[in-house]
Amino acid sequence: MIPEPEPSITLSQSIAAAMQLRLPGTAGRIAHKMRYIDDVAPRFRQGGLVRDVPQTRFERVWAVGIAAASNHVPAFGGVLYGAAALRQDVTVTGGKAAPNYQDSQVDVADMTFVQVANRLVWKEYALTYALLEDLFAEPSLPDLILLDLPLLVMRGMHAAALADDDAAEEWEALLNLLARFWGRYAVRCFPQDPHGPLVAYLGRGHFGAILNALHAEGVKGAVDPVTPDLARLVADDWADLRRAGVTRVLKGLLRPGKRTAAYPYAALGKDALRAVPHTLGEQGLVGFHQQVGYRTPVWQVETLGAPHLWTPDALDRLAALLAYLTLYDHPGALPLPLWYAKRLVKVSDSLLKGYRGAMTNMLREQTVDRAWLEGVEEFGAEMGAPTWENES
Repeated sequence: MIPEPEPSITLSQSIAAAMQLRLPGTAGRIAHKMRYIDDVAPRFRQGGLVRDVPQTRFERVWAVGIAAASNHVPAFGGVLYGAAALRQDVTVTGGKAAPNYQDSQVDVADMTFVQVANRLVWKEYALTYALLEDLFAEPSLPDLILLDLPLLVMRGMHAAALADDDAAEEWEALLNLLARFWGRYAVRCFPQDPHGPLVAYLGRGHFGAILNALHAEGVKGAVDPVTPDLARLVADDWADLRRAGVTRVLKGLLRPGKRTAAYPYAALGKDALRAVPHTLGEQGLVGFHQQVGYRTPVWQVETLGAPHLWTPDALDRLAALLAYLTLYDHPGALPLPLWYAKRLVKVSDSLLKGYRGAMTNMLREQTVDRAWLEGVEEFGAEMGAPTWENES
């Protein structure tokens, strides 16, 4: 038996010594970056980079949250997977929230090992859009639809489809589904339809998007009005901003009850321009970042519509709705319908392992083979073919 290696005392001592030596320098650099952010913060706020979210009480809000989840376990030389999407409706009237309608879609099957993670995300998209199809087929639509999957699928996922024919087929099916759905229903959503539902994705990415947009396009890089001084400040201080960390700068500027100026999705660069479906990208998307409470994380909000169709008041209303539907200041907080949906949609290991166990038993007992062979003799006799007994 090979003995376990002993912990290296020399290595531990070296790490401890390096940490002691570098601690003052690291702390000094971080403190310098924090001071820089504090120094420029007032100028960013005055220039319109950060905006107040109005505290609005809505008489009645009907909001829908749709969340998806997936899981897999190895089995029979491949994987057994489960994917699910769940829709949860919440109505808030007079400050009282009432969860009501709920719907779900489930997919359980097997697949090869090729690109499992990406293909499971595609399954989540398919189930989410099946729920959206049902939702838009209803006679009346909600005020707000919240998703936990991005509206655009970044082009990096396309590379996953090139290595395998099955993956390529699934990718093409997803592209067709997304293009068909948004080609049909985007015109029924706000802002193209002033009375249509707001559709938004809540995530935690692209933290430096508004600063990158201002650096690339000046004042045209923002959907909300910003001052020329702000655009000049970003251009002149870009090297310092990058050294401080664009993400750190944005998180240092945002406070509870604030949002950033909105940016067009084209400002995200090549990744956004290459994202699919192209029809949605051509129609336009805008995004902004928002913080609701002290402990609530900064959210990236992605919504439909070309930049010229949006007004600051309409963007403020969307941000106010998100804040109004977020009942608690907590690191895991989300607007109520999406919080419910994410809490309820699960595909546990135990379910998949039970499914695998039942399938193992079925294969061991040859139940599947018997089911296929059942009635073969009768069918052969009816067709005039010899039965097994005649042959023997």
